[in-house]
Amino acid sequence: MTDLSILLLDTEPRTHNHYIVLAIADALRRHPGVARVVVAHHGDALATFLAEGLDTVLAFGGARMQAPLLGRLARLARLSILWTTEDPYERASNVRFSDCFDIVFTNDRGSVAAYEGRAVHLPLAASPRFQDFAVGADDRHYRYDLLFVGTAWPNRVASLNTILGLLPADLRVKIALPWNVHLGPPDLHDRSLVTDWRCGNLDFARLANRSRVVLTLPRVFSGSAAEQAAGSTPPPRLFETALAGGFQVMVSPEPEVRDYYAAGTEFQLCTDDAQAAETIARMLSVPGERLAQARAARARTLAEHLYDHRIATMLERAVPVRRTASARGERPPASAPRRTVLILTHNRLGHREGGGVEVYQEALAGLGDRYDLLFLFPVFRGETWEMRLEGPGVALNLPGGSVGLPRLTDPNVEGQFARILFEHRVDLLHIHHLLHWPLSLPLIARACGVPVVQHLHDHYLICERWLLLDHNGRFCDVVHRGREQCDACLAASHNYPAGAKARRDAFLGQVVGAVDAFVTSTPATGAYLRAFHPQIAPDRVVEIAMLVPTPAAAPPEAPPAAEAPASLVVAVIGNFTHHKGGDDVIELIRTCEGYPIRFRIHGQVSPHHAGRLRGLPAERVTVHGPYEQRGIVAQLQGCDVSLHLSTWPETFLIALTEAWQAGLVPIVSDLGAPAERVRDGIDGFRVPPHDPGAVRARLLALLFDREQLAAMRTTIRRKAFPSVDAHLDALHRLYAGLIAQRPCPHERVPNRRPGAYDLSLDDLALQVNAPSWVSNDILWDRSRLSDGGGFPETFPAVARIDALPEADAAKPALERPLSHPALAWAIDALWTDQCQRLDRSGNAVVFQSLSLRGWMHLSESRGPYRTYLRFSDGTSTSYAPLATESRQDVLDHLRTPAARDAGFAGQVDLAGLSFGSHAVDLIQVTATHRIVTRGLLRIFAASDLGAARAGHFRAAQGAGPDRETPRRGVPRRIRQSLPNCDGVLVGSSAEVWAFEACLPDVPAEAVQVWLRSPDGATLRLDADAHAASDGTLRFVAALNGLRPDPYEVLLRTGRGTGPAIALPDRLQVREGHGRCRDTETLPAAFRRRFIKAIRRAPNLNAVTLTAEDDVRSIRCQGWAFLRGLGSALCVVARWEENGRSRICIGAPLERPDIEAHLGTALARSAGFDLMIPVQAVTSGRVRFYQCYRWRTVEFAGFREALIPALDGT
Repeated sequence: MTDLSILLLDTEPRTHNHYIVLAIADALRRHPGVARVVVAHHGDALATFLAEGLDTVLAFGGARMQAPLLGRLARLARLSILWTTEDPYERASNVRFSDCFDIVFTNDRGSVAAYEGRAVHLPLAASPRFQDFAVGADDRHYRYDLLFVGTAWPNRVASLNTILGLLPADLRVKIALPWNVHLGPPDLHDRSLVTDWRCGNLDFARLANRSRVVLTLPRVFSGSAAEQAAGSTPPPRLFETALAGGFQVMVSPEPEVRDYYAAGTEFQLCTDDAQAAETIARMLSVPGERLAQARAARARTLAEHLYDHRIATMLERAVPVRRTASARGERPPASAPRRTVLILTHNRLGHREGGGVEVYQEALAGLGDRYDLLFLFPVFRGETWEMRLEGPGVALNLPGGSVGLPRLTDPNVEGQFARILFEHRVDLLHIHHLLHWPLSLPLIARACGVPVVQHLHDHYLICERWLLLDHNGRFCDVVHRGREQCDACLAASHNYPAGAKARRDAFLGQVVGAVDAFVTSTPATGAYLRAFHPQIAPDRVVEIAMLVPTPAAAPPEAPPAAEAPASLVVAVIGNFTHHKGGDDVIELIRTCEGYPIRFRIHGQVSPHHAGRLRGLPAERVTVHGPYEQRGIVAQLQGCDVSLHLSTWPETFLIALTEAWQAGLVPIVSDLGAPAERVRDGIDGFRVPPHDPGAVRARLLALLFDREQLAAMRTTIRRKAFPSVDAHLDALHRLYAGLIAQRPCPHERVPNRRPGAYDLSLDDLALQVNAPSWVSNDILWDRSRLSDGGGFPETFPAVARIDALPEADAAKPALERPLSHPALAWAIDALWTDQCQRLDRSGNAVVFQSLSLRGWMHLSESRGPYRTYLRFSDGTSTSYAPLATESRQDVLDHLRTPAARDAGFAGQVDLAGLSFGSHAVDLIQVTATHRIVTRGLLRIFAASDLGAARAGHFRAAQGAGPDRETPRRGVPRRIRQSLPNCDGVLVGSSAEVWAFEACLPDVPAEAVQVWLRSPDGATLRLDADAHAASDGTLRFVAALNGLRPDPYEVLLRTGRGTGPAIALPDRLQVREGHGRCRDTETLPAAFRRRFIKAIRRAPNLNAVTLTAEDDVRSIRCQGWAFLRGLGSALCVVARWEENGRSRICIGAPLERPDIEAHLGTALARSAGFDLMIPVQAVTSGRVRFYQCYRWRTVEFAGFREALIPALDGT
């Protein structure tokens, strides 16, 4: 037998079976065919498997917990084995998720058939390590007459009451019946017994060895189906008691137990409780016979029922599978697969104000030709936050929860993060910042087998105050000064309790161990981190020179000395704030008064410093404000010196490079990377931090010694800087090396139900006192409760059916809209896929599932009996039976007993739902009626495409479709998800666009999708669409990254060589709120003649003030509809601005609730979402129109309805 190197994984670490894992490891190490055994846990299994060079995985427990992780392990192994322990109770999930293993061994013989030929029966056993005790020499050895130890399942409690009631009351009885909140305390008739105690397996073996009779009772899961309520194979306790020298009386209806021991000679088998009581009484009276049976059972166990015997059987069956699997192999792909890199960061350009990190991250887009790059960053919505995932074909907002204290761990975020790593097939994680994230995420990535790169942009891994400035604004130098001052600093600055920093440091000691490479731009930053975390090996710190902006022009030659200007011009580059030395610069400017030294400020100035700068003479200080990085070199022409007086140890300082590129002589603080980069007196100067006097001395020296200034500038002009390409190539080499060392196979990961990813810190063999390192609480013995911010895992899975059951369909229908006065209802949670829905219109594209929870009660009914969702697209209908939930809160609110069961919940699998828009209605079946409630919501289904097939519009490398190319007709039967605003499809950057059209006379082939902007620039969808044989074309495209321009949409056939077909409607993406577009032209639907004026305002559901691009606006959401004028086509807001007419056209939004309320399909498009400048309202000139098919209507009360929103502004 070939030597095996085995990773043994306990898949159910929260159970009490880990001693069995240790027993199996002992048996494996004694097997002659096993060379090595490593026991692992979820947190290190994948990393250990690769690092140790193992070839076999033995997963013990079950296949459901962390199934994606198990699938990845199985794919890496030459032989993968699953040995279940909870069949038949967990049989359904074990069968479902075990298909990634080469062979399955089930603990239950009755479950073998369920695996359809993939499983072998292998019962559990006993171990000499825990249960090896000799049988007592005589009856004086024993302390107890009867022993039972087991969980207080109801059937066991009933059996004990019966048996103890039939036995003499003077027996010495030892009983343990531990219970949990689901079972409740056991109701034993004999109240004198102390039963709520637990013991380890070794202690149980000692008790069994000192008890005359050990009683074994089956467990029956009262909540399981009949065929899964009890197993056929006896539990390991049978074998363990025998090896411990105990004599057993077993109550079991299953005959299989006779295959392991001989009833009557090795143990006593009883069919019911009465027989068990009689047998116990009889065997207590014959100690000789009892001891003989105990010795016979122990001998049989040593000969047949140790884990050594089970392992021998297992490997005998499994090794041939291993040889077959290795011989079979898998064909290598024709070309190297494209890898995916997830960039985890605290912010992204265009979302919140940022700095150099955000600019640098966008430069990584240059790796897009070699990797698929995904960006994951937090987006804040008041008191809550979301995880934003962006990339090719991906634009998702996932719930993060409530904004609160900084966290070590957050199960919701960790589960969502693990789902992203698996579902998006991530091969490497590149962390740019962990700010706002749980610090545990690198540990989660390591558990998932994903290599981790940490970029050192600052010192966040050392302190939450990542600039290492103390509460007085001074560099704390924690590495050299020690950590004694940390508690005082954090108490003064954040009011954190003593010990908070120590908890953070201890946890980060684990986190840095999960990072494969730390990227630093200079050696000093990496050395400082290693001095604080000495466990980081030197070879894990990788120096990659920071990329630099390409200069707009080469720095000019220095002018001749005779032409040298009389004044010295000093540039201050970058953000002008306290930590960038803003206070020192202002003091310096004041001390230079009287000298011909002028200062130019290039960069964002903080409000505090802006006020102070305004008090300085304008002829000496010029504030240029923020700059585009590409143009800064040109802006610096005419300057001589630059100042970089940061008060913290910068990790690179791009502004220093920009100064050198412009030929300036920099003066830097003698801290961090800038001090490391500048050679004092050669290509710049170093000065002590917080020392304006030293800076002034340097400036005066250069002012009066122009030859030195010219010489230094000449030296600087000879400097060479790493190019963007060189930097990206270095990152590529790092990525490629780590991916090769730590591959992440994606092929065997099971297809799990959405929302079932639950990997968290608790699963990684790590526990913390409290989720936040700021908290002094000790919570590890309490249940870990969810914050409620993540995707709920309590939605019961629901499958759609084609028709209602006959009994329900036969009941008379009672049609009611949501607005019916007798109807009370609420939707507590509404999710599509993994995204929480805040509106119920039909523009959101849904790929996998619809999840909801709520309640509904009609006062005239006798309470709901069954609840269904009805899906209808106008041609087909399907239903989803929801689970009924008891709602005490609804009962308390409505005060009618029938409302108790008004709740419903379900997660509906949308696989197979037809492409397009669907109305979703609610049907509740009572004892007498079928209540049909219309107008619940609408969805746009794209389940046949899937989120993984969503493309992303990218700048075209070659020429796009030529503007003069003839078009072959207009597509027919267009169905798409975006609202149409007068010939323009309006979407937001957070949306996905689903599209279907029928192209006339187009062959079944790939079709390219192009966008063309007004300036002629073209973008191409990076995933080809495909036309079916009937000409039907479908695609899904993410809209993030598009500029807010109107784009022409072109479809090009013939694999990019054929003619282009133009869609009749253009596409425009809005970056802010609203479903509208601003223009100076009235829409074609606006009928100027016979405008109908009415005094009232449209129905406004929400009026909110917003600020976008420094323009204060009012967001108006609502609906309007007048009968007899046809369908609503759009709404128009019109006002004058600077003597010119301004127009905002709002798209007609689907309002299924209004359609149901008014009882006409023409009202479906009655909704609107407009953005109107506050100035247009305050000036009194804004007017509101709604365009119908037959006429235009003006709502004259619109402006007056908006005035309350402006109160107090």
